[in-house]
Amino acid sequence: CAKPTATHPARAPAAPPSSSAALANAADDFWDELIRHSPLFATAVGDHSRDSELDDLSSKEARTHVDKLFSLRVRLDSIEPGELSATERATLDALRETLDGRLDAANACSPWTWQVDPLDGPAIHLLQLPVYQTIQTKDDAAALAARYKASTPFFDGHIKALRAGL
Repeated sequence: CAKPTATHPARAPAAPPSSSAALANAADDFWDELIRHSPLFATAVGDHSRDSELDDLSSKEARTHVDKLFSLRVRLDSIEPGELSATERATLDALRETLDGRLDAANACSPWTWQVDPLDGPAIHLLQLPVYQTIQTKDDAAALAARYKASTPFFDGHIKALRAGL
């Protein structure tokens, strides 16, 4: 750090983002976390940036995800609703409600340690891949093949999380 001089005065600290900007950033970060946490979800909603990856079903990843959601929820508490438009307040309320529900469920029962769902579980997610992961190029086919090749660690992570819940 250089000392301030007449030609290079000290800079004032950056102002905190407005409530609108803070909400927009939090909403973007929530979406980014959903995409990071679940490549399968990303593909299903049209984000093909992680088409060669499967979700990490380990307890460690589940806790990391919950920690990130908690950090986002804390950030929402610093947003002043009175400074937001009616639409932004609705967004703030919806984001709070969504985060609260996910955090309550995670903290109440750690569902990743016991949830076995034959209708919407990991095996079904793999079977549904061709429905929402289109193959138009060799790279698309390679991405899908990479996902299927990663199925053993995918299931191993789920099994390990289930065993931790016993």
